[in-house]
Amino acid sequence: MLGMEFQWIKMPYDYVAVLQISFTDNPAVKGECYWVRIYRNGELYMWTAVNDLLAVDGRIDEVVMTSRKDLDEEEEDTALRDGDVLSVKVCPISRGMHDYLEAISNGTSNGPQMYSGDFCLGYFLAAPVSEASTVFRPDEITEFK
Repeated sequence: MLGMEFQWIKMPYDYVAVLQISFTDNPAVKGECYWVRIYRNGELYMWTAVNDLLAVDGRIDEVVMTSRKDLDEEEEDTALRDGDVLSVKVCPISRGMHDYLEAISNGTSNGPQMYSGDFCLGYFLAAPVSEASTVFRPDEITEFK
């Protein structure tokens, strides 16, 4: 992990806090994939599967839209409040795992079958994990320019 930070971006309906997560990627190896999991106060908040197509000089910058500024208009499951602790875990995954996660995140399928046999869909993960944490302080976040 190289770091993470929040910035406000102006959307037509409100400001949204985006979390930029930066981590290293081996530029000599093409096609690497990663699972980025974000936890809010120890509970899974959101996740995404990314690949190295947009890596620059061994660095991947993943941007995730989180909470609106106006919490009265935000859904409870995505609302971030002052003092919430966000932890990010990044681990390398196979292309098959990436495709599986991408398919289930689209909500259109159970994902491609990863194992043969009756009633097999899931995944098995044994990978190194990089981790970082930050505290959400909305008054300290700058606007993206």
